[in-house]
Amino acid sequence: MTLKEQFKLWFQTLFYNSCLSWPYVMDTCMEPLFYIIDHTTVYIGRMFVVSVIILIGTVVVIAHLLGIPIYWAYSPALTITLITLGYWFLINITFNFFQGVRVSPGLPTNPKISSGGTVCKKCISPKPPRTHHCSICNKCYLKMDHHCREFNALNELN
Repeated sequence: MTLKEQFKLWFQTLFYNSCLSWPYVMDTCMEPLFYIIDHTTVYIGRMFVVSVIILIGTVVVIAHLLGIPIYWAYSPALTITLITLGYWFLINITFNFFQGVRVSPGLPTNPKISSGGTVCKKCISPKPPRTHHCSICNKCYLKMDHHCREFNALNELN
């Protein structure tokens, strides 16, 4: 037996565990990164909400200061059409943005664990497919849609 094989055997006998698997090792190694991401995404979400509001406001101001006078000199009928269409888009963008931020993605309805099911590591409950744990709400949500980060950012802005 070579020295390499002896070291491998020694290592396996000391660190062997029937529950040990490659995904578990990777998850354990990535845990500090997950912690950092969970605690910084709250602030990044707020930054994105504020930047979207600033960008939409900037577009509206530029359209009123530059677009309306230029197009009015060219054609008043075209200007009225563009203003109407612009406000229609603005109302739709604003409505859909706030609906996307305020509507909950949904909680799992009757979670049943099957033979191949998984259990959430954070809340220790059965976890249906496509369900992810939210570190802010401390619940599992279907199709994790970053529901509460932007919602909390908007509530803090108000």
